[in-house]
Amino acid sequence: MKIYYYKQQKNTFALFEKRTARTKRWYLIASFMFLVLLGVFFIHKSNHQAPKLLSQLEQAPSAQPETNFQNVSLEEEAQATTLNIQSNIQQNSLILQDSPKAPVESQPLNLKVGSKVISVTVKAKDNLGKIFSKSGITKKEVAAIIKAGGTNDTLKHLKPGQKMTLTLNEDKKLQQLSYIVDQTSTLIVNKVNEDYKYSLKTVPLEAKQGFAKFVVLGTVCGSAKKVGLDAKRVSQLAAIFKNSVDFGAGNHTGDAVSVLYQSYFLNGKKIKDGEIIAAEYKTPTNTYQVVRFTDPNGNSGYYAPDGTSMQKRFLPAPLKFTRISSLFNPKRWHPVLHRFRHHEGVDYAAPYGTPVKTVASGTIAILGRKGGYGNTIMIKHDSNYSTLYGHLSKYATNLKVGSHVKQGELIGYVGSSGLATGPHLHFEFRINGVHRNPLTVALPNGKSITHAYRNKFHNEVKKLLAKLDAHKKPVTKM
Repeated sequence: MKIYYYKQQKNTFALFEKRTARTKRWYLIASFMFLVLLGVFFIHKSNHQAPKLLSQLEQAPSAQPETNFQNVSLEEEAQATTLNIQSNIQQNSLILQDSPKAPVESQPLNLKVGSKVISVTVKAKDNLGKIFSKSGITKKEVAAIIKAGGTNDTLKHLKPGQKMTLTLNEDKKLQQLSYIVDQTSTLIVNKVNEDYKYSLKTVPLEAKQGFAKFVVLGTVCGSAKKVGLDAKRVSQLAAIFKNSVDFGAGNHTGDAVSVLYQSYFLNGKKIKDGEIIAAEYKTPTNTYQVVRFTDPNGNSGYYAPDGTSMQKRFLPAPLKFTRISSLFNPKRWHPVLHRFRHHEGVDYAAPYGTPVKTVASGTIAILGRKGGYGNTIMIKHDSNYSTLYGHLSKYATNLKVGSHVKQGELIGYVGSSGLATGPHLHFEFRINGVHRNPLTVALPNGKSITHAYRNKFHNEVKKLLAKLDAHKKPVTKM
């Protein structure tokens, strides 16, 4: 445009060349600003004339003459350019109105509009109340959820590192709670009307059997570890054969051990160890075989092939104690009352908080404060036998009068409640209500297989011992 302009108006060109550089610069800036304002004016004006222009364009789309740049002025060019731009805008808007709209992604059907999902990782010393408080959930809802759980205490004892997901509505009311208990189970709490309902989703595990055999060289534990059996398996073996072989005493070199056990897998990865299902311990003079059997009522135990129980019905002691601080004595000087009094049990001295376990399966008859015994638990094992545990610091969770406990189950912790000068467990053993010395009383053997389950038991024994023998035999190469 500059070349064309200067050729047509030479006098002006000659005069323009005489101007200073500063004046030229101001002329250029002023010209640029004038063009910008002119463009804005025409754009604003064309907004009112757009329908008329659009109709004209539609009637004669090909009638536009080619622009002859040699005969057009700057003002005419700017006006034509503006009209062209407006025409394109109008045409594009019409095209967009007729074209189909892009699909809008819909929200998942299981989430309501306005709901909020909060993911929480449980920290040490966290409880449901703290987590709910940080998430803006009221204490009333915490109480409602705990109450709805009944005997399910999973949410009362959260594990650090576990994941929890809370789904809240627009009013910050809890609609769903999801808590990953472990790798195989997730606890779900849903709000149904005004109540909360618990459900447990579990992933089925694949059970696989494993086999190990070894000859003892040195200790049983050391030899077992060399063939891949961990400390837990060795402890199971020791408990199974404890009435026949003492792994911790004597020389066991040369003894042969075979073990058939069960493990549980998820997606090809071992999740947890199962129980030993059959085992054999062979010494130079004896061979001991055991199998695990579960009756139709769900009671499990280890038995010899003839159905005799391998377990004593009562454990020799209810805890790991430091020493016996007081023996069974019908006439003992009481250290607190300072007078002679019957001491109808045994006192096991142990550090404060030492776990106390029931010596046999039974039903809790007393749980609470009982005079000089302090915090006390009494368990009835059947119509003849009962045991008492006194001076406890606290009880295990989930226990109440009428609860059934299994042999070796945790029931409380050593303390010094009641008439006690220091932390210890007072333990009593009664037969038909009469106190007996727990250290000298003849303890009954475990119950053998009842007649009703004999056939089922013997069929199971044949299968398990056949598997054990098949694993023991070396594979013959062809």
